[in-house]
Amino acid sequence: MIELIKKELRGLAPAAVLIVALAAAGRLHFFLTEFPDLPTPGSDDSSDDSQAWLVFFGFFASIVGTNLLVGEHASGTLRFLDALPISRTRIFFAKVFAALSVLASPLLAGLLISFWELFAMGEQTHPLIVPLLVVARELVVVFYFLSVTTFLSFTGKWFAMAVGFLLWGFFWMHANQVAWIGWLDPRQLLAAQSFPWKHCVAMLGTGTVLFGFAWLGFCALGDRAEHFINRAGRQRFAPMLRFLCLILTPLVWIGAVAYPYLGKRAKPTAPEQKRRGAHEEGFGSEQTRRYDFVFREDQRS
Repeated sequence: MIELIKKELRGLAPAAVLIVALAAAGRLHFFLTEFPDLPTPGSDDSSDDSQAWLVFFGFFASIVGTNLLVGEHASGTLRFLDALPISRTRIFFAKVFAALSVLASPLLAGLLISFWELFAMGEQTHPLIVPLLVVARELVVVFYFLSVTTFLSFTGKWFAMAVGFLLWGFFWMHANQVAWIGWLDPRQLLAAQSFPWKHCVAMLGTGTVLFGFAWLGFCALGDRAEHFINRAGRQRFAPMLRFLCLILTPLVWIGAVAYPYLGKRAKPTAPEQKRRGAHEEGFGSEQTRRYDFVFREDQRS
């Protein structure tokens, strides 16, 4: 099992080098450009980087997850793995463990740097639990994104279209204020002030279910599945379906990107309506370790 994990890590080495290099470049950029009185990177005050982290996690989870399982079948190495005295279940867990280790490497490195900063500067206002909770949130997002991309990787050539439909559906449910969709929103998880236990449980549970389906799909890969796919590809409707998917992919992505800006805005809740006058917006305030912010309530997010 250890040798199998080492093999997977060697295969993911280029992605690991790129991930660590970009994370190190981001940290170096912070120290070279930001003001010295800003909060320590990784603390609960620095919530401006949540969107950048989401793009970072989503991009690299897509790179790693798309070829994590299906890549063995596409490259023809699945038969070699089946010849080894090891089950596909152990191969699956070795691959997932290696992928999570690679994606989490910059987070763990940043955690060690945060600990060093706290000890070196003698910070007493930030307990050690703060960077631990921040990294715990980010690890949940890594697990969640990797499970989604690994599950969708079984769509093959239609992966981009499947991701586009997923984003479109997510934004549509969010705009229509579906109650439970907020628990699966990584933006809310990273931006929450207190530790969001409900979000973490919901996203970990969803990721576990998706990994379960991915495991079933990985165990089903083989000659029978390839024969079924080839047989379906020879049907009369197959060329038309491929052409339709080719056209739908850019349209779905354009709609997914434009929908949050063109869709209907969320209606204000009753307490917000009471706070707002006829010619003014309701105001709120928040305090950080060094600053007080006053803003309109519609700017709180």
